[in-house]
Amino acid sequence: MRDAPEWLVPDDEPHTDADLGTLRSGKEAQVDLVERTSEEDGRTCLLVRKRYLPRQVSQKGELEALGVQRASAFRNDSVYRAGRRFRSSRDARAVERGSRHGRQVLRASWFGAEHEVLGRLWEAGAPVPYPVGHHGNELLLEYVGDRDQAAPQLAGARLRGAALASAWEQLVGALRTMTEAGVIHADLSAYNLLWWHGRLWVIDLP
Repeated sequence: MRDAPEWLVPDDEPHTDADLGTLRSGKEAQVDLVERTSEEDGRTCLLVRKRYLPRQVSQKGELEALGVQRASAFRNDSVYRAGRRFRSSRDARAVERGSRHGRQVLRASWFGAEHEVLGRLWEAGAPVPYPVGHHGNELLLEYVGDRDQAAPQLAGARLRGAALASAWEQLVGALRTMTEAGVIHADLSAYNLLWWHGRLWVIDLP
């Protein structure tokens, strides 16, 4: 069994989280950088907090109230709802209607699914960020990068020669590990891969 990273300040240890700013905000999700500090010994670690945006905005200011900086809703979400199983028929109907309750159910379902898939892939040894926790509409993940910069997307890393060959070999190995774990990345591209210190990372699952 693959252990949690040694640097991690876990959820079950008393801690405080401080927002350090937004890393990325798009039509589907907002990704923020968070510094977590242990209240026991002062250890710190950097985490990513990811929040999916609601399918519809029922009133002005709803996204801002959620802490989203860019007020653009994720509306084309039928692919994300397809195949999702909800706890009750009431929840399923609420999701289809796009009600406030339905939006809450959808967000919770999707975050839970991503957390579960990342956990399976981490256990299998795939190069994915460690899933730290899932809290309501927030997903906490391992941060890939340092205090100066986040790891670039592979599309912007501009690799050549040996580095490019290494990235290809790592990608093939990652896909083999993922498929053996029963997972297929439905949106795999150079924009959903990160490159950091010679290592390839797969993000944005499932």
